[in-house]
Amino acid sequence: PTSGPTSAPTSAPTSAPTTSAAPTNCVDPNGAVFKESTDPTYTADPLPIVLTFESDDGTSVEFDFVQNIINGVIPHIFIKYRNQETGTEDCAQFDTVGLGATYPLTAECFEGVTSVTIYIYTGEDFPSEECEACSIPDGEGDSGNPDNFEAYYFEVPCQTECIDPTASPTSAPTSGPTAEPTSAPTSAPTSAPTSGPTSAPTSAPTGGPTAAPTSKPTSGPTSGPTSAPTSAPTSGPTSAPTSAPTGGPTSAPTSAPTSGPTSAPTSAPTSAPTTSAAPTNCVD
Repeated sequence: PTSGPTSAPTSAPTSAPTTSAAPTNCVDPNGAVFKESTDPTYTADPLPIVLTFESDDGTSVEFDFVQNIINGVIPHIFIKYRNQETGTEDCAQFDTVGLGATYPLTAECFEGVTSVTIYIYTGEDFPSEECEACSIPDGEGDSGNPDNFEAYYFEVPCQTECIDPTASPTSAPTSGPTAEPTSAPTSAPTSAPTSGPTSAPTSAPTGGPTAAPTSKPTSGPTSGPTSAPTSAPTSGPTSAPTSAPTGGPTSAPTSAPTSGPTSAPTSAPTSAPTTSAAPTNCVD
C-alpha cells in the first residue's frame, strides 16, 4: 500500500489491502421488506416501495410508492402509514393510478422501523370513508375479501448502514485504477515501466542497453566493442592484435622479428642479433 494518496491515477489496482473508513448512515432504495398479502400469488418483485431518504436520528423515512403491482390502471389505491407531521396513522388516497405512477410519502418511525400497507380496489365499489378503505373489508371471495380488493403489507427500515466512498485506504485491493492521484510516493517499486524519465539517478544499473550514449565515462569496461574509436589513449594494452599498424615507431624493441619492415625507424636497437641472410656466391 502507499503511504498516502498518489499524485496521479494509478494504472492498476493496489497489490495489497488498504483500510476502509467507518460505515455511514445512508439509504438502501430496496430496503423495504415484503411481509404478507391477501393475494397468494404476489411476490413483490419489483418492490412497490423505494426508499429515498432516512433521517440521521432514524425517526423518519421518505419513500416513493411506485405502481408496479398490476400491469394496468388501478381505479383506487389507499396507503396506510404513520404520518411524520401528525404522528398518527394516515390513509393516503390515489385514484386512477397507471403503471409506473410514483407518489412520494414521509413516514414516522418507531425504534428504527415503520409499517406501510397498500390497499387496492380494482372496481368502483369501495368504502367512502378513508379509515374504512385502509382496512380489510368484509365480503365475498375465496379469502373472505371482495373479489376486487387486495392488500399488501411491508416493513420499512429507517436506519440503513451502507458504505460511502472511503476517506482513507480500503481494507481490500481496489478492483481497478484509482480516480485520483496520490500525494506522495509509493513504498515499493512500480510493477511496470514508468511513463517518463526519473528525476534523479537510479540506485542500481539498468537491466539492458540504454537507448542513447551516456553523458560521462562508465565506471568499468564495456561488455563488448564500442561502436566508434575512443577519444584518448587507453590505459593498457589491447587484448588482441589491432586490425592495422601503429601510426609511428614503437616505444621499445619487439620481442620477436616482425613479419615485415616497420613503417619508420625504431627508437632503439633490437635486444639480440638478427639472423643474416645466407651468403651469396661471389668471387674475391
